[in-house]
Amino acid sequence: MEEMIEKSVNDMVERLKNISWFENCGSMNAISKYDISYSKDIESTIKHCSSTRWANLLLDKWQDVSSYITVYRVETKYRWNDVIKVIKMNILPELSDHVEKRWNIKYGESEVIKSIIKSNLLFFLALYAFREYKEEPFHNELLNIYEQGCFPCGWKGTYPEGKIIIF
Repeated sequence: MEEMIEKSVNDMVERLKNISWFENCGSMNAISKYDISYSKDIESTIKHCSSTRWANLLLDKWQDVSSYITVYRVETKYRWNDVIKVIKMNILPELSDHVEKRWNIKYGESEVIKSIIKSNLLFFLALYAFREYKEEPFHNELLNIYEQGCFPCGWKGTYPEGKIIIF
């Protein structure tokens, strides 16, 4: 089972490894389907990442998929909890270490950023594993922003109204 799960997310793992993580932070030239507000520096980026609004939005979007699969008892190839366990144990440590090092080199260590990176990587991988059952456009847009070398770090307003905050 573990091998099947790992294989199901392998394309996403490679995609995540190939991102130029944080190369364009602060450039103010990101493209998003949402209106954009830019974070001006590291301190404000950490403040936005730490906000309850951002945490709740990320959690809400994550639960859109997990709830859909569990509440509606969607027949899937793997159980939700098994996928999360395999990702956390077998994939996330190396991948998050790779991404965190990129942040640390440019901006220094931050437990807040480390936590956001880990949770977003977990989200991307788990959502990819279940992509044929339920798409989650919000996290697809976050991935798009990361692929531009930027860092999505908050939301201004009440979703879906408002703006995504990007560093």
